[in-house]
Amino acid sequence: VNPQYEGETMLAAAHEAALEETQALALVFQPYIPRRLTPEVMGGPVGTAHPETIVEAAAMASVSPPEPTYRPKLDESLLLPPAGGGTSRLSSVQFESVVYAGQAHQGTCEPVEGLTCARGFYIGDGTGVGKGRQIAGVILDNWMQGRRRAVWVSISAELLYDCRRDLKDLCEGLQEIPVFPLHKLPYGQLDADEGIGDGVLFTSYSALIAANKQNERRLDQIVSWAAGGSEPALYAGVIALDECHKAKHAATDGRLRPTKTGEAVIELQRRLPRARVLYVSATAASEVKDLAYMERLGLWGKGAPFPSFADFTNEMSRGGMCAMELLAMDLKARGLLVSRMLAFSGCSYEISTATLTLAQRHLYDSAAELWLKVLDLFDAAAAANDGCAFGSGGGGGNAAGKHVWASHQQFFRQLLNSLKATHVLRQTEDALANGFSVVLGLMSTGAARMADAEARAGGDGGKGETLMEAVSAPAEILRQLLEKHLPTGGDGDGSLAARRDALVAELDALPMPPTALDIVVSHFGPDRVAEMTGRKRRLLLLPDGTARTESRAKPNVPLDQVNLHERSAFMRGEKRVAIISEAASAGISLHADLAFANTQPRMHITMELAWSAEKQLQQFGRTHRARQAQPPHYKLLVSDVGGEARFAATIAKRLAVLGAITRGDRRGASGASFAQFDFDSVHGHRALELLLVAIGDGACEQRLWERFRHFFEAKGAQNQAALAQAQAASNLAAADGNASPAELAAAAAAVFGGLTPALPQRLGLLLALTDGGAALLCPLAPAAFRRLALLQEKLVKALPHAGALHPRGFRAHRTGARSAVVLAAALDGTLLGAYAALPVGAQERLAAQVGTRRSAVLTDLEEVAAAAANLF
Repeated sequence: VNPQYEGETMLAAAHEAALEETQALALVFQPYIPRRLTPEVMGGPVGTAHPETIVEAAAMASVSPPEPTYRPKLDESLLLPPAGGGTSRLSSVQFESVVYAGQAHQGTCEPVEGLTCARGFYIGDGTGVGKGRQIAGVILDNWMQGRRRAVWVSISAELLYDCRRDLKDLCEGLQEIPVFPLHKLPYGQLDADEGIGDGVLFTSYSALIAANKQNERRLDQIVSWAAGGSEPALYAGVIALDECHKAKHAATDGRLRPTKTGEAVIELQRRLPRARVLYVSATAASEVKDLAYMERLGLWGKGAPFPSFADFTNEMSRGGMCAMELLAMDLKARGLLVSRMLAFSGCSYEISTATLTLAQRHLYDSAAELWLKVLDLFDAAAAANDGCAFGSGGGGGNAAGKHVWASHQQFFRQLLNSLKATHVLRQTEDALANGFSVVLGLMSTGAARMADAEARAGGDGGKGETLMEAVSAPAEILRQLLEKHLPTGGDGDGSLAARRDALVAELDALPMPPTALDIVVSHFGPDRVAEMTGRKRRLLLLPDGTARTESRAKPNVPLDQVNLHERSAFMRGEKRVAIISEAASAGISLHADLAFANTQPRMHITMELAWSAEKQLQQFGRTHRARQAQPPHYKLLVSDVGGEARFAATIAKRLAVLGAITRGDRRGASGASFAQFDFDSVHGHRALELLLVAIGDGACEQRLWERFRHFFEAKGAQNQAALAQAQAASNLAAADGNASPAELAAAAAAVFGGLTPALPQRLGLLLALTDGGAALLCPLAPAAFRRLALLQEKLVKALPHAGALHPRGFRAHRTGARSAVVLAAALDGTLLGAYAALPVGAQERLAAQVGTRRSAVLTDLEEVAAAAANLF
């Protein structure tokens, strides 16, 4: 509980904070209407209103785009409603993008000295606006003006079908624009005589950097085809960089080299300087340096605000979040950016804590102890090979050191995923029972680890089945590190190899859990789960403890179309559980689409956070899209391990930067508030300082005990007997300066009736109160405390009861009036316990009145109950 507030003051402050947060989020967005695009200005139709409510960040709405001067060469039928009524093929917000893209492409910029390029345009729209339709509109506009070769680059070859659909829907009855999939074409010259002439060349980013054994590059092939026999510098067609965030690592930061994808995207733009470039992504950048590939926006270079990209990043970084928000508004004011999104009305968000059991905590601690030995071994190996130690510093500068720390992070990340799987199964079953279809989001599948284990078991990795033991992704990660990356060149006496073998044996002795994805798929069965991942084979856990590997593809289904078949099964309602990994986190739709049979509401459970804000936001967008029957409910599942909370803090910070750069508002990336995960604050810095001081003193438990003692000295002045006993316990601790944590806990137990020394993460105190009641002091997440406190306020008015902690205070409590009795900053267990006995409908109504969901309240009550149970 929070000792800084008492009674009605605490309730009023919590209620006010909840209202402020709700109102602040409501003010982030405003309904979007193209203000400049009118029939009078354009001299003709401008498209019907978008079929869904589109919004824009309020900060961006305060800025007007320039007056439209460009007139696209499009047939008017695209902008008029069909004869039977409805929406035009290009809505007004989509037509606005075509207009401003054409207007931007008429300008020039010089990002590098001596290279004059056509200015680019950035479509930063989120889900629901129709980015594919806008790209098709720009391509059709240029096609009608004689520029009949376009390059469409996307994140996956599977999106070829979406590309063809968007072009067909827009061009039907007008023009037929052929689409050529580059990944299905041979290397070498693409000849019009062979049917590869005018049209759209579709390629993925992975194909963009591909080359064959003769060192023939796809990039050279694209440039040659675009030029069509003339000079590449004369090509003036469209290059659409869909999901362009794939190129974000295009600049070096002094530590990491640019990625091949980033370098290829920049090379493509520079070799075709007159090309009309479209940057298309809702998540283009989460850091300023990620904008390096957007050379055509005129932000740096000759005549630009900044002489070079380095100057741009230095100044923007110095300006902080405010400068990034102003950057987005400036781009809109110059007609170089549109950034709209589907309204979040109806969507709900929930943070769910997966509390590890005692057995899981013991396993986690054992794994941490094992890793200490692994780091010592690698230190010894580095010293034996004339290298520098990296066990405690995270560096070493060598390949082995990099593998160690990369494996270290991946190990514990995968371990937590597996430990959270039981919570995922329970929450998925509950959601299915309540009429939801469930989408589970994760990033990693453990496919590489499964392949390693299958090869060790003698499998051929082909289409046949292999019987083997269950595969634990974290265990395989550590095994591969020890067996393949331990430097043993200086191991003359074989001691390093012996220590390695001992650690492998110790690893095998640990009860490591199977891979999280395998747990979920095996529990529900492949016939009930639509798996959309990048792996070709899956592993099914059998009842006897063994496992079987098999191909994911059904007979007569090509491997490159498995995800499409799985998606169709989910959208038809044949499978009500879908699992998506990073490979399926962009471009696909899993929402309650009115065009499909499965219109159940979606419960989107994020069981593993992405490595970047862009990928996380892309995954959120799979279940919230246009033409949906019902909005989704998002549940972010985070364990109670501090390391994962710190990781979530990094993602929360980058989501804020992403919103600032692309939406003009740091809160505009997702429509949800993840501020509780952002530890980069005054309170976070203070907490870290206290932790470091406590660690430096070498007596964490002692400092905790001192804080509890001072708390009771301040709050329990009326109870002289309790104070005397507390002082006696304090003297006992002072008399023995080497008192162990267990002895300190025993001293506390003698006074307060039960401090649990074995559970420092659940440290709590059972108290006797002067009014005859009993109280429990224990840690509780601020959001959970606020929810329960607000619910308690509702229950005081709704239920006849006898308060357990402060009966007189609760009976005297009157909403809207000050009570003569000051309530303690406490939760009434008897009153809140009555909530669980109410009918489900009544529980849902009360939860809705305080802005939450029934499941969140029940989870909070379970957390309090678990804390109380640990004291007995």
